[in-house]
Amino acid sequence: MYKGSDELYKLKIILIIFSVLSLLILSGCRQVSMSMDRTLPTWISEYVYEDPELLWAYENGYFLEEPIVEEKDGLKMTIWAILSDDILTQALLSVEPLEDEYPVPGYGLITDLDDEPLEYPIFKSSALTPNGTVGAQYIISPTPGEHQLTIKLKNIETDNLGNETESFILEKQLQFNSGELAKFNTSHEINQSIEASNGSMSINKVMYTPSMVYVNITNSDVDRITDSRHPLSDIYLTTDGRKLEGTTRQIDSYEDNIPYYFVFPRPKESEDVKLVIPALSYNEDADLTFSKTDIGTTKTLEETDLTLKDWRVTDKGLELDILHGDMGNLYEITNWETFDTGVEAINVSAIDPRPGIDKDEEKLMTYHFPAEWNSEEWETTDSVMITKVKVAQEGPWTIYLPPIEKAQSSHPQEIVQDHSYDTMKDAVEAVISQEDKKMYFEGGSFTYDLKEFYDNGKPSYHIIFSMGEVKDNQVTSKAYTVGDEITSSGEQKFIRTPEAHEKIKNEDMDMILETYEDRTHFVVDLAKKEGRDLADDAFSMGYTLDGLYNGEWFCVFFNGDNLQAAYNIKTEELVVSDDMENLSVIDNKPVKP
Repeated sequence: MYKGSDELYKLKIILIIFSVLSLLILSGCRQVSMSMDRTLPTWISEYVYEDPELLWAYENGYFLEEPIVEEKDGLKMTIWAILSDDILTQALLSVEPLEDEYPVPGYGLITDLDDEPLEYPIFKSSALTPNGTVGAQYIISPTPGEHQLTIKLKNIETDNLGNETESFILEKQLQFNSGELAKFNTSHEINQSIEASNGSMSINKVMYTPSMVYVNITNSDVDRITDSRHPLSDIYLTTDGRKLEGTTRQIDSYEDNIPYYFVFPRPKESEDVKLVIPALSYNEDADLTFSKTDIGTTKTLEETDLTLKDWRVTDKGLELDILHGDMGNLYEITNWETFDTGVEAINVSAIDPRPGIDKDEEKLMTYHFPAEWNSEEWETTDSVMITKVKVAQEGPWTIYLPPIEKAQSSHPQEIVQDHSYDTMKDAVEAVISQEDKKMYFEGGSFTYDLKEFYDNGKPSYHIIFSMGEVKDNQVTSKAYTVGDEITSSGEQKFIRTPEAHEKIKNEDMDMILETYEDRTHFVVDLAKKEGRDLADDAFSMGYTLDGLYNGEWFCVFFNGDNLQAAYNIKTEELVVSDDMENLSVIDNKPVKP
């Protein structure tokens, strides 16, 4: 593998960050495959690849044939896709500067449906990149048929004092066919209710889209366990024994008796599908008072010990430090009252100020009572009372869902790959021979799209090259995919000093490539001894299996997005994820979350 100085290695990682492989060291050591069509700019294709819904729509031809581009006041807004099924209507929007080196603050918004203003836009996700902002927004799909969306470009300007001013500078009306992609979805009525002590949760239906599992839920005086520090976890899905984490797609506002969707990545197919609710929380009246003289005193609420550690008044209001014991049913304190003062205990916020606390430990919570005008309002307050709480009720409750059949494609085709390149060295030499110019190998990854290719040891190769000389501390890079054919992305610029580039130009590329071996099978075999069959997990979910070097580590990903295992070549240490959770990377070392 690459052997060079730490500085040189970091420069290589910076290259990959701004290239298609997108290796993100500090936030998960992830790598993005280059299976995107090269008509999309790299920074857009990277974003699309990480969103299963956008990726499916792109690969099946549902992006706009020609993106819609609007320009004003130095900004360019591009509308890449309007996608609508019987659940959501989504828009993929990007905003970038026309001339400035760095992105000008600004973003696109869906503001109106059929000329009626929307209460607020809902971002599914968004990203700020060196090229600009890109994000997907959604609304709940209207009735089937033709409708009109209004999309506006909002500009954000900051004055010399740091004050921000927002304004809409252009708008675009678009016609779309609501429910166009509904034919690929399968809906099943569930209509099962889970009863908690003071409320219930209704599982109304499940919808299988080509890329996701949508579970429609209604809460009635209950809520999910969403605090990651709590010993009990949020709702999850199991498919053939594999655990999948989900996320919320809200419809309007997240309130009682308003249906919402909980969404999971869809496995390729599965006969055994279960929705598991480990616990729920419900509202309960409370009557517990803390006063200034109670510092050091422990009181009990819902079988949970609460110890007042500190009572102080700051320039921002009253703050209480309360240590929550690790036993009991108290999930959250939601309402407070004060006595004999004109101050209302509203908008009380709570945080655990200690970093790195394990979820099984006691929680030290700081409760902040904000002062509307100044801190003197709280000087006369001698006591506060807890009047409402959320209580955790442990399940688990299990809902059996219909089997998931193989997803449809709008134009299914047989995948044929000849793969005449046996090593990374072969692939690199093939690219250089085709381009017939001086190119410098920067790094690469090994990707197995299907189990057949993995069993036969025939990966495709994703490779980054730099070329030319440094100009204005920038050098040109280009990404290639080598499989049954050689394809490439557009050129990109990234920052590099002339001295650093000279080091790379003088590297012995043949020697590097001789040691740049594919260790994917080796790491998968080691993980199997630890009880994880990474290959089976990946291909049964319809994911790719990707191998990539990161310093002394060889990392194995699912779908180019989920770090599952890493092997240290020097120390022979192996780190394997549990239950398909994404490994984190701290100080360049993969660790379990």
